[in-house]
Amino acid sequence: MIFFVAPHGQTFPMEDFLHGDESGALRDRVRVLTYEEIFARRALPVGAYIFSAIDQLMPTATELVARCRSELARVAPGIVLLNDPLAVRRRGALLHAAFETGRNQFRVTRAGAFVRRHRFPVFVRCEREHTGSLTPLLWSRWRLDSALLAACARGYRLRDLLVVEYCHTADQAGIFRKYSAYVVGDRVVPRSLVLSREWVTKDHDRLFTAEAAHEEFAYVTTNPHEGWLRETFRLARTAYGRVDYGVLDGRPQLWEVNLNPTIGRRARAPADSHRTESQRKPLAPARTHFYLSFRSALESLDGSEDPQRTIPVPISASEGDRLESEQRTLARILSRQTAVSQLLRPPVRLLKRAFRR
Repeated sequence: MIFFVAPHGQTFPMEDFLHGDESGALRDRVRVLTYEEIFARRALPVGAYIFSAIDQLMPTATELVARCRSELARVAPGIVLLNDPLAVRRRGALLHAAFETGRNQFRVTRAGAFVRRHRFPVFVRCEREHTGSLTPLLWSRWRLDSALLAACARGYRLRDLLVVEYCHTADQAGIFRKYSAYVVGDRVVPRSLVLSREWVTKDHDRLFTAEAAHEEFAYVTTNPHEGWLRETFRLARTAYGRVDYGVLDGRPQLWEVNLNPTIGRRARAPADSHRTESQRKPLAPARTHFYLSFRSALESLDGSEDPQRTIPVPISASEGDRLESEQRTLARILSRQTAVSQLLRPPVRLLKRAFRR
């Protein structure tokens, strides 16, 4: 049995895949758990594990997940355990390492560091969340400072914000390409290639042409950047996740590693409203190839352990108290109810009214 674990409310990527037509027999071999379930039961079944979304965990939860992983490795040395919460590099540390090692041509700094050596333009994004850029391109220090102040007023914590130098990867025709590939254990599985005229490349902005579909199929079937991808996942210390990247002058540039990526839609889910059948059909060969490869990679994780066997997870009373306290803190962060936002919102509203007048 393969156990996929994520925080409460964030198990949908694997659940949607397992309820979809592309999962095949895997739905009987993969069980979805939440970290909160494990902590509440103080026990976990023995089997292969994918520890996902660990960048969303607070410190005490991170320590407890590491304890779970260590106990599983002790009682069943041969099982597959993907992602070590104490080793995986989070977004800021990973992108900093990518620049320092010469893999990326752009810097990423923490907003609170007040580094003055940015090469403008830059943009601001959150380290913990997958919300993309929080700002348009910012071309001066004054605009950056204003954007950071506005983000704090909206409820983001300065310590969670990253300032990213813009890396222009469009070709001569102004087309941007976002490449995406998964790692599942020792397998690297290309997922998609999205072409767009927007620098923030999202699926709803993708170009639907026969040439784009052919280019995507060639990417997922030939895996042209496999060596670079393996090195990147090693740098990220990640064994399950999806890397998004672009290419600048023939050299891949890392955008991020998503530790709980979307895999596919549920069966009988409504079709994407922004796509027509004529747009979806050319993409089908690339999607089919990806799902075959992804299923094979997941199947290779399964072992012969008895899923009814469980091991205890010791959690002290003080650790339980810290867990509850950190969950309340996380809820405030995600609801944007920070102390700074409560102080800044009234004067920001007054300033907006004054500017409108």
